[in-house]
Amino acid sequence: MAETLIRLYGSQTAARGVVAELEKYRTFGDAIFVVSPREGPVTRDELVDEIARAYVLRSLATRYADGVLRGGTLTIVHAPFGSAATAARIMDAGSPIDAGDFASEYRYREWDEATPLSSAWGLPVLSDDPAPWSRIWNIPCLTRSGSTTFGAFGVPEVSGSSSSKSSSLGLPLLSNNPAPLSSIFKLPLLTRW
Repeated sequence: MAETLIRLYGSQTAARGVVAELEKYRTFGDAIFVVSPREGPVTRDELVDEIARAYVLRSLATRYADGVLRGGTLTIVHAPFGSAATAARIMDAGSPIDAGDFASEYRYREWDEATPLSSAWGLPVLSDDPAPWSRIWNIPCLTRSGSTTFGAFGVPEVSGSSSSKSSSLGLPLLSNNPAPLSSIFKLPLLTRW
């Protein structure tokens, strides 16, 4: 999991100084991307493509491209877990210029209690649908008829037979034995408790 930090600098010299400081730490390795103005005509779309290749959302790349077209140099760092504070300190010491209010979109992630794994890894939520499989397979979550998915496929919901899988295997349904499988297979216990 990496934290993405993006800063716009007023000159290529300032950006190079920041990159040199970042490269002193092996942690960042190939996670540093620099996009600067080039000689000759460059279109906004070419800059957007170059910024997006550094794993920046296109919507943000479009906005950052304007800063590069005005002569700024964009520095992007995908800081590995635990190193974002160091990268931010180094990048901020290089006196970045104001890139607009959208620059903070990558500085701090929002936490959503409903999707903790996506929040922790910084991944987008794939679906807000609470029952995606029901929608994909066109099977309702609740039915008015009182039957379930098993009933729709002809599988009984509750077995009418008095025997069960456990009893057919010679295992009791309920047991007072705290280690029934160890007893059946005559395996030693790891602990007496």
